[in-house]
This record gives sequence, C-alpha cells and structure tokens, in this order.
Amino acid sequence: MSNAHATAAQAGKAVYNIFLDRVDQRGSVLGMASAERIERGHAVTGKISPAVIKEAAAGYASPGDCYEEASAHLVKDHALVLTGRRGLGKRTGALVMLRDVIGSEGTIVALPPSISLKELAERKYNQGCGYVVFDRVDDGLPRAGSGRSTGSELDHAWLAVLDRLDHFGAFLVVTMIEEPVRVPDSVRHVPWAPPPVATVLRTGLGEHARNEDVEAVRDALPAEFAMRDLGRIVERLAAGQAPAEAVAEVLDEAGRRVVHEWFDGGPGREQLLAVTVIAFVSRLPERRFELCVRLLDGILSPARTEAASDGTAGSESGTASPAGDRPAITQDRRRNETLVQVLRVQDGASTRRVLAFAEDAYRPYVLEELTTGYGIGFWDSVRAWLNLLVLEKDDELHLGIGSALALLTYFDRDETETYLEEWSRGGAGWQGQATAVYALWFLCLDEAMVPIAQRIADDWAGQGTAEQRHTAIQAFAGELGVRLPQLGARRLWQLVLQENRHSEPAASAFGELFATLVARDGDAELLVEHLLAQLAKFLPIGSSQNRYRLTLVGVLSVVHARSARTGVPAVAEYLRDRPDRLAATAELWAAAIRHRPCRRSALEALLSACVAMIRRGGTENEREVQALADALIGALPPEELEPLKTDFGVLLTHTHSNAVRVRSFGEIMLAALDHAAAVLKRRPQ
Repeated sequence: MSNAHATAAQAGKAVYNIFLDRVDQRGSVLGMASAERIERGHAVTGKISPAVIKEAAAGYASPGDCYEEASAHLVKDHALVLTGRRGLGKRTGALVMLRDVIGSEGTIVALPPSISLKELAERKYNQGCGYVVFDRVDDGLPRAGSGRSTGSELDHAWLAVLDRLDHFGAFLVVTMIEEPVRVPDSVRHVPWAPPPVATVLRTGLGEHARNEDVEAVRDALPAEFAMRDLGRIVERLAAGQAPAEAVAEVLDEAGRRVVHEWFDGGPGREQLLAVTVIAFVSRLPERRFELCVRLLDGILSPARTEAASDGTAGSESGTASPAGDRPAITQDRRRNETLVQVLRVQDGASTRRVLAFAEDAYRPYVLEELTTGYGIGFWDSVRAWLNLLVLEKDDELHLGIGSALALLTYFDRDETETYLEEWSRGGAGWQGQATAVYALWFLCLDEAMVPIAQRIADDWAGQGTAEQRHTAIQAFAGELGVRLPQLGARRLWQLVLQENRHSEPAASAFGELFATLVARDGDAELLVEHLLAQLAKFLPIGSSQNRYRLTLVGVLSVVHARSARTGVPAVAEYLRDRPDRLAATAELWAAAIRHRPCRRSALEALLSACVAMIRRGGTENEREVQALADALIGALPPEELEPLKTDFGVLLTHTHSNAVRVRSFGEIMLAALDHAAAVLKRRPQ
C-alpha cells in the first residue's frame, strides 16, 4: 500500500477528456503539496515493451523452489497459474519466467484481466510467444453455490486452453490474488512466495552488499511489504542512503506511526470530525470546511464517534459530547492539531486559507485508522454525509471524494463498492455518477488495482441498470480506457450494438477515448482499426443500416474530438505523431464523407483539423496537409470527387473564421481534387 496511495496522490496533474467537461485534476484536489510530474499510466494490455522485460530480468532474485516448480510446469503444460496476495512479486516472476522459456528476444503480450477461459481457448496465439494475464478476475464459468456444478466445467475449460496453447506453441502465465475455491486438476496452481530479503539485497547491491546493512533492513521491515518497495530500498542503499532511513522513506513508517499514535491517544469528537472531513475533501476553504464539519456533526450521533477498539475515542467517559455542547473549532486549535494544518493557497490575484493534513502522506493512514478503529454506525453516518455532499455541483469536490474512495479500496473494498453501486445507478444524480467514474479512474493509476476497476465497470456495462451502463460508458472513455484500450473499445461497442438509448452515447465515447489516448500518448490506433473493422461488416442499406449509422457516429466523434492537452483537434496531433496511420485515418474519414447525412460534419472536422495543422506554420506542416488531402482523395471512389469539390466549395464560402488558414487549406484541397480529376481523364476508358 505504501506505493499505491502515493500513485493515487500523484494524479494531481493528469488531464482527462470526459463527458461532463475537461477536468484539470489540480494538486488541491488530492492535497498534493509537491508539483512533481506524475508518472502517466500506460496500457496494461498488449505487447509488453522489451525494455520493461529487460528491466524485470536485470538482477532478478529468484524466490527459489516455487519458481523452479512453476517454470517446470510452464515448459511441460504451456500454462500455469501463480497465486498469492499483492506485493509478492508475481508479476515480475511471470515476466522473467516467460522470458526464460521463450528466450530473451521473444514477445510477451499482456491480456485483459477479465478474459474468460472460453476466450483463452478460442483466441489465436503466435508461435513461440509468451502471454500473461495479471490478476485475473473472472473465469467465465458458473461459481460454486450457483446451483450448477463447476468442477468438471472448469477442468474442461482449462484443458481446451492448454490444447490451444500447445497447438500454437505458445506459453501462458496467469496470476491471481486469491486462489480459486476449487483448484482444477488440469492446470497447475503454484502458491507464490517472495525471495528472502537477504537474497534481494545481495543480488541488487552485488559486491557493495554489507552484512550489517542487510541485517538492518531486515530488522526494520514490517511483517508484510511489497517487493517493489524492497526494490526501491535497494536503489536508495546503492545511492549511499542509510538502511533505516531508506526503509523509513520508502515505506513512510514515520507517517503511519504519527497517525496511529494520534488515534491511539483518543481524539475528541471535533478532532475526529475534522480529520474525517479532510480525508474525503481536502483543501477546502475555512468556511466551507466548517459547513462540512457541521453537516457531518449533525448526522453522526455521539456514540458513533467511539473507537471500535476500546470505546474511548469520544471522551474520557467513552462518550463524545453532544453537538450542542461542543465549542466551535477555532483556528488556533486547528493549528495545534498534529495532523491538520491551515495553508494559504493562491486563488487568482488573492490568497485563501484552506484546511489540509500536515503531511500529504497522512491521508491513507487516516482512512486506514478510520476503517479499522470505527464500526458500522460511524461508517453509516459517513455514507449519509457523503450522499449529501456529492449532490453539490462542484467537480473538484467530486474528484476529491473519488480519490478518497480509491484509497479506501485498499482497506475496505466492500465499503467503497457500496458507494459506487448506489452512485453508478444514479442514486445521487449525475454528480454521484461522475464521482463513481473518478473513483475508478483513480484506482487505475495503480496498475495492480486496474483489474478491480475493470471488474466493477464490466458489471455496470454487462449486468447493470440503464444508468449504470451510462456510467460505464464514461468510465471506459477515460483512464480505464487508457489502461485497457482494446477492452475499452470492445465494451463500448457492445453497448453500441444493444441499439437502445445508450447506443449513440457509447458510439460518441469513441471520440472521448480517442482524444484521451492521443493526449496520453496511448494506443489511439486501436480505435481507428476497430471502427474500420465495423465499417467493413455493415452496409448503409438493409438490415445493418442502423449499425452502419452508429459506426459513423463513432467515426465523426473521433474526427471532431479535441485533445485535452492542447484543445486542438486530436486527429491533427495523432497524424503528426503517427504519420504511418495516415492511410487508415483517411479511409475512416472518407467513409463519413461518402455518407450524405454525415458529409458536412465530416468536412467541417477536416477543415478544423487542417487549419490546426497549418497554424503550426512551416513547410513541413503544409506537406502534412497535402498528404492528408491526397490520402483522402485516394480513399474516395472517382464518382465522389466532383460532388465533394462542390460541397467543399460551399463550406469554404460560408466559413469566416481563420480566413487566411482556411483559404490556404482550401487551395491545397481544391488543387488536389483538380489533379485527381485530371488524372482520371487521362486514364483509358
């Protein structure tokens, strides 16, 4: 958890394209004091970079027996499952193991966490390649207790997967956080164990490893820790940091200890209210903070502020004073709080005073203490309070609550999912739906939590109510789609094909996801390829007419979408960064231009994109525009060129903004059309 909450906190600079608005997640949302650049989340599916695999294998410390056992079964059966809690090093072990089996030059592909055994048994594999499913969340089969036998079905399903892998000569490793209720006989499940601490330290430090440092680190580590944190400790030791200091900084044990001691000392009611409010909505202006405290105070009965452990958190008698008897929380008293501070933050030309934790790292530990120390009565009151708070039309507030729920998931997933279930159904209006989406997005900032976010969104999209399907559309159009672009496109398209009131919003979400992927340097080409594949399946007439129309809704949303990074058409940035995708993009655009009801909209998007290209200036950008015009004309049938020239001329006549750049592009496009027409005339009939 020590790294996970930091990952969520670093979301302060991320920018997303969403339906509600373009949201800038500033540091104030999460209580971030630092302005360091966040590490942007990358896709967790698809081909794994050779650099990532090389880094995993460099200095890898084998856990010993479990690795040897697993590796032997992988070679023999072509597949195996690694089980164990988070932080044991299963991911790195899976990559290194596959690399050892297929060779250092082999390709390893990550598959979606929700992939079913049926899908694994039917998909195509490349010979000699490795495949991995991290933290698999679903086996696609009936669960125990469902009234149907699952044992033989599970074995049969796995046997089909093994046969498929053997046929293609491929290898598969699946990791799971929890061992299944029934372990099938057909595939080996290996309980994973971490390597000894001393082995990791000596492997990482090499000849610089000192016995006293190894002992000091081993003594300072808690009973449970993540292998990635141990790797960060090794890096600090290699840089010359003292063992105790390295462990303390990486695991932030000092922050955890401060928070634990504060709660152990029995906070009064007003202090408990204050830290609870800040944990969910940090950096509120003073007056608004007071209002939030009073709202929670009015809901929370005195007895519910007692800690579950000893019942003395409220006061010396074990009962907090009633709301009417307690004094106001004064500024001086806030300043004296161990956990809370008053900050001055810039707000335009002036400054304002806001409430925050004294250290940003305190936030997850406060949530942890509230989870372990206070019972259901306290949390029922918090839920009632948040249900009221989330109704406010304040997107910054929604972001703060969403990030808090993501952190809460590490300590009490059921509590988080209770909020998300109600809000995704529209129980708190669009504000609650937006907050539920933000919670999933923040979860996705930790790669290990992506499967949880995906499972929740899959449930909304597949078995949810109409409102939950709408919420799922928003989720897959943002960070969840960035992490799982191929799956995101597939889930959105499944909602499109239902041909109901959610079909058009789901098709339009392709544009939102495309713009987000472009802004995040993601796999935007997957969406272009997906839409081209759909256009090839359907016809503009006949029984598939509506599906063809919905596909074009997706196409138009892509060519019209604007980048969250710059505000210019995302397709212009996409073609600048990926000139190799020009032909495919032109083919997509041409399909919309050929369809008369879409033609004007498609041409307007083309004009906007090319004006943005020309605005950058320089002959290189003019060549980009020329290349796009030529590719587009090449993707159109000859009989479309003359009508296109007429319609394009009408559009130019009625466009008055950016007159110089519009005229420049108009000249390029019309010249390209004239050239194409001349070439056609010279061809033998």
